[in-house]
Amino acid sequence: MSDEKNTGDDLLADLSALMDEELIPLPGAGDAAPASTPDPSSDETILSDVDDIPVIALPSLEDDGMDIVALPGGSVEADTVLTEPAAAEAGNLGFDDLFGDEEPAAVEESASFDDLFGDEDVAGVDLVAEAPVERSVVTEDPLLDILDGDLDEFLAEPAEESYSVRTSGGDILGPYTASQIENMLSSGMLLGAEEVSTDDENWSILAQHPAFAGQVDQTQLIEAGAMDAPAFPMVDPTEENLPELAEVAAQAAGMGEGGAVIAQVRRKGPDLRVIGVGLSLVGLLVGAAWWMGWISFGTTGAGGEGAITVQVSKFASIDDILKKDSLDATSRRAGVLENETKQNPQDLESKVSLARLYCELALRFGKPMARTKLKRTIAGLSADQIRGNAYDFARSCNAMVENQLPQAAKYISPYLGAKDVEALNLAMLLAAEEKKVDEIQRNLDLALGASGEDYHARLWFTAARSFERAKALEESKEAFVNVTDRDSTRADAWLGQARVAMDLLDEAPDEDQLEPIERALQEAEKAIDALRSKKAWAGQIYRFMGELQVYRSDYAEAARIMEKGLTYLSKDTELIARVAHVLRLGGDFDGAKQTWERLLEVDPGNESGIVGIADIYIQTAKYEAGATRLAALVASQKNPTASMIFWEAELTWFMGNKKTAKSLYQKVLKVDTSYVRAIVALGRIDLEENNIDTATKRLKMAETVDPKNAWVFIGWGDYYKSQKNFEMAEKSYREAVRADPDEPRAHYLLAKALLLQGRRKEALKSIDQSLLIEERNPKFMVERARVLDSMERHSEAINLMKRAIRVMPNEDKFYVQLSDFLIERGNIGEARNHLQTAAGLDRENAEVHFLLGKTYVREDPEKALGYLQTADQLRPKHSRTLLLMGESHYRANRLLDAVDRLSESIGVDSGDSDAREWRARAYRDQGQFREALLDLDQALRIRGDEARLFYQRGEIYRHWAKNRDALKEYKKGIKVDRKYAPAHCRSAEIYVDGGKLKRAWKFAQRCVKLDKTNGPGQLAMAMLYKDRGNYEKARDHLKQSVKVQGDHYERAQDELETLNRFK
Repeated sequence: MSDEKNTGDDLLADLSALMDEELIPLPGAGDAAPASTPDPSSDETILSDVDDIPVIALPSLEDDGMDIVALPGGSVEADTVLTEPAAAEAGNLGFDDLFGDEEPAAVEESASFDDLFGDEDVAGVDLVAEAPVERSVVTEDPLLDILDGDLDEFLAEPAEESYSVRTSGGDILGPYTASQIENMLSSGMLLGAEEVSTDDENWSILAQHPAFAGQVDQTQLIEAGAMDAPAFPMVDPTEENLPELAEVAAQAAGMGEGGAVIAQVRRKGPDLRVIGVGLSLVGLLVGAAWWMGWISFGTTGAGGEGAITVQVSKFASIDDILKKDSLDATSRRAGVLENETKQNPQDLESKVSLARLYCELALRFGKPMARTKLKRTIAGLSADQIRGNAYDFARSCNAMVENQLPQAAKYISPYLGAKDVEALNLAMLLAAEEKKVDEIQRNLDLALGASGEDYHARLWFTAARSFERAKALEESKEAFVNVTDRDSTRADAWLGQARVAMDLLDEAPDEDQLEPIERALQEAEKAIDALRSKKAWAGQIYRFMGELQVYRSDYAEAARIMEKGLTYLSKDTELIARVAHVLRLGGDFDGAKQTWERLLEVDPGNESGIVGIADIYIQTAKYEAGATRLAALVASQKNPTASMIFWEAELTWFMGNKKTAKSLYQKVLKVDTSYVRAIVALGRIDLEENNIDTATKRLKMAETVDPKNAWVFIGWGDYYKSQKNFEMAEKSYREAVRADPDEPRAHYLLAKALLLQGRRKEALKSIDQSLLIEERNPKFMVERARVLDSMERHSEAINLMKRAIRVMPNEDKFYVQLSDFLIERGNIGEARNHLQTAAGLDRENAEVHFLLGKTYVREDPEKALGYLQTADQLRPKHSRTLLLMGESHYRANRLLDAVDRLSESIGVDSGDSDAREWRARAYRDQGQFREALLDLDQALRIRGDEARLFYQRGEIYRHWAKNRDALKEYKKGIKVDRKYAPAHCRSAEIYVDGGKLKRAWKFAQRCVKLDKTNGPGQLAMAMLYKDRGNYEKARDHLKQSVKVQGDHYERAQDELETLNRFK
């Protein structure tokens, strides 16, 4: 505008001398002076309506101590209220249209406010006399009111008679059904002063239409035509003075084309009469300016220079939506705005508003889809098209989403100095991306100081999310508590409070730490019931409730609660996978497998699901079925991952098909050459095939790929264990534990290496650590039971084995291990029962037949041989089976067969000292004493000094009639183990036979004291008492002696019969 012409701002400035405070133009009416930020909680807050009729919520002038300002061009007598604004189209308004035909009269000092403007009816509507009607004020966002109703019905295509609606500005909207219009009337979106028509030709006032007259509140008619002010100051924020929305009281004078509002604005002042006079004068001045062509009315955007017009989008004002800070309302508002921007793509302010809402959903509420929508919405806008703080905030959000943090900071930095609350809100999120905890706190403090109390919950929630992203969990927890203290209905804040508190938990929290989290989740559960859409909330809440039960080790309850979450999020693959994992931790392998299969139904290519199924097959030792299932799953994938192929290979290897497994491991490496576990697995196969050099090369290759990988150390541990170098194996397994303390197999293998070295206490600690990681892993339980049994804690070992069986009742190997423990303890009957169960599970398990044979070796050698021969067929050349077959033949007095089977056993395992011991007995009984002594010498070299082996050597010399040499061997045995009863007993027997009764008495007493069931010892004691004439005592010992079978039996029986004859 040229300097010669007066602008609307100049006219307003000239009037300032007549008023207590200067007039404030609406944004967009020129260079606006900075004004105070409006209080969001005030009645004067400008709200936006959401459908096709824009409405401004005006403050109650009477409540504020102000008179009603009538529009120029008419007068209102005292105690009367206008019921409808001027209906003239703003685009055609002239000076006379505004102020009437007559010249303005001089203003008398006593003139009332209404007398200033004549008495014409602005819109031709009858005046309401007598009792004035209180002015109705719209204080809630009409869209949110509609959202609480049936939005789908509201937005549906009309199926009944439809009506078009014509606003006071001349815009024709619709068509709408009668029920839709009633909805808009009840929500305040229509006030009754509008016109309706069924044919777009014949129009009638909505309040007077028969179908709607009963729905209209007549007191609201004065509000008709009012519009919301824009949310965006239309001034470039880079200018020196930042624009801020002023608190204004606006009276609409009409609408221009495209939605322009022609308005007069002023600040509240104490002298309304002076203001009235001032407004009258400014009206005259504005009219004169219009008459001279300096200003124009009723145009938008490209209108005359300096026009006091504001381009308003009905969706532009979103501050109050943001202040409500509701995910539900924000999501719904975004949905409505999406439709609006599609229908009106030129509505740029709506696009900016939509971008702001996407920003909320993406950055504050963590909705990933909103990120893409934000980018798409911002992409169509530029600073040349639209300017203002809201656009800059939207651009800053988009820059954060694009991870362009410096650019994001640039967009909001001009507003931070003005303490713009929304700018500070975004600054907290930006600081979170850079992990600047102190900056988050500083921006929070500034925002809290610059905003009203009703804005604080929103700010605290932003701070909580920001602190959480910056990993400042204690600060985040405190911020979430501040949100719920202000608004207990915030399900998202309760959930956030619980989520952060769980991240702060120790590995083994006590109940005092868990209970507050549980209470927060219960509050969240209550809060989501009030939401229209709660699926995502409920799914998360029930997941966290389940996690609490995991901490309590109640896996069944944890899975049950998480399953409840799945009823809301049935296709949430992450939640399904977690349920499967929890079921596995609880030992419910069938349930875990079904859940993994469910995951694959939702996502057939889900790697976690395929790997999870493989793990279940391995844990349940169903290798063949697992290999078949994995092969089918992998074959169904267009591009199977290395992990998928690897686990198919593992199951194939466990099944015993090493050739195919090797081929699959090699296939893994074709997909991923750096897959360490596949390289180590190939090295393991090389070790089993005794290809030591190749195994070494592979392990070095794995070491090159990832030298700190736990599985590299496990591979070297297996290598050293195969070479019987248990110390180096232990060292490697310890390195594996250090590399990955959470890898349970590393602890498990370390326990095995320690047990092989006889370090039982350390082995127990290691296996306990593996059970801490996987508490209900039955294989780890079995290994712990073995350690306990080796420590002679037999009852604990047996009970732990029974617990493992309860976890995995269909694992035949567990019954076998339990039976082995029971056999060693002499619980033969119970052992046989468990072995029969194992045989029912797998009749081809050779170990079952082996142990059944073992239970019969002593009492029924022939029956034992039947089971052992079956075991030998199922598992040929097994040294322990051949050993027991040799022992059975020996007990059946088939000495040659015994020697043959025992020789086969030694041929399979030359280090088996037991086989040599039994063959020595067979040689002894055949009179091959030298061969027998050679076998025992070998056994002593293998096992070291052992009392039993020296005793057996003594037995050879006794059979060889070399009692002196026999006594020397017994003495060696007693020297190794003073409590070895057989050596004491045989020594006593030899001394009795040699007539050395005094020495015999000493050994016999020790023998009986150590073992009352020793037949030779009882015989020796009987002979000593008989020699002393104590026949009763002698008879008692003989009775004990004949209870035991052996080569002493016949002599004891004869002596007892002799004493009984002389009784």
